Amino acid sequence: FKTNAVRCTWFSCRREFFSGLIGALKGHLNAWLHGLVHCDTSDSNTWFWVPIADKDHAVPNWYIDEGVPKFYGETVESEWFPMRPGMIGDFGLALDSLDDSEGASEVKKRWTTTGTFPYSSVDEEHPPNICHDLESFIFLAFMLRTNVTGPYHQLQDW
Repeated sequence: FKTNAVRCTWFSCRREFFSGLIGALKGHLNAWLHGLVHCDTSDSNTWFWVPIADKDHAVPNWYIDEGVPKFYGETVESEWFPMRPGMIGDFGLALDSLDDSEGASEVKKRWTTTGTFPYSSVDEEHPPNICHDLESFIFLAFMLRTNVTGPYHQLQDW
């Protein structure tokens, strides 16, 4: 597994952040369609893809030259400027929703919360499901939008 990525707090603008978050949501949906409930949405488990593992691609220098969006000399399509695919990782707490065995049912009953604080679901009465993960994504977007003041992991000093 050699996919280059940076944490979701490492973005150049709001458009890049939200497009990456939507990409991660698509990955979440794909996992759910294959029977997995992620159960651990957080800023360290939501990543943005980087094409090459070097500083020029991890910290992209998006700019506009004569009205044309460019990235280090390469012309990019306008509708793709500046966007990065998002992805989710760390399926260590994931549950297999397709497993109906007695052991899996017991694990699902004992499971009380979903995710990493402060992104965890507030619903502790029901076993984890896709709605809990979506709730965690809402908390993630809110917390990062509130606590990150600028591009490239500039955190708000409260």
